[in-house]
Amino acid sequence: MIFRTLGIVTVALIATQLIIALYSSSSNTNKTPLVGIASTEEVLRLIREGKRVVFVDAREKEEFEEERIPGAINLTLREIDDMAPQLIGQADLVIAYCLKDFRGYEVAKALTEVGISNLATLKHSGLNGWKSDGLPLYKPGNNTEANALAHLKQCADSPSMCRKDDKS
Repeated sequence: MIFRTLGIVTVALIATQLIIALYSSSSNTNKTPLVGIASTEEVLRLIREGKRVVFVDAREKEEFEEERIPGAINLTLREIDDMAPQLIGQADLVIAYCLKDFRGYEVAKALTEVGISNLATLKHSGLNGWKSDGLPLYKPGNNTEANALAHLKQCADSPSMCRKDDKS
């Protein structure tokens, strides 16, 4: 009788541990940072409305210096720390991007972990999608960043002026 009772108690303890482990792993998935997806049309609309959109370029410094979205800041995954919120500041939307958005997505996830919200990647993946939509870039030597930012504002005010087609 004692062995039977010990067996029942052991089974009950193992079952309880399994339930706790399953509950813990399912609640952990809820803690996984979610990253939104924004179309270039949504981004342009926010800029047009005077909202603060911050572009975070997740590429390496050399890539960033070749060309980028006007006004972007360069922040790679390994550079994200507790200072990132001060660097980014208050924003209505933070767009993390790279060439195709694999690194952009990883940077966006890491930024959520240091307390930054309203994060997204681009619907038409990264800088390649931005360029294919016909939106302006800053390229050192070709224009100034101020001119590129002014061009972006013009595109936001009149999207049909810049966009190759309506892909939103």
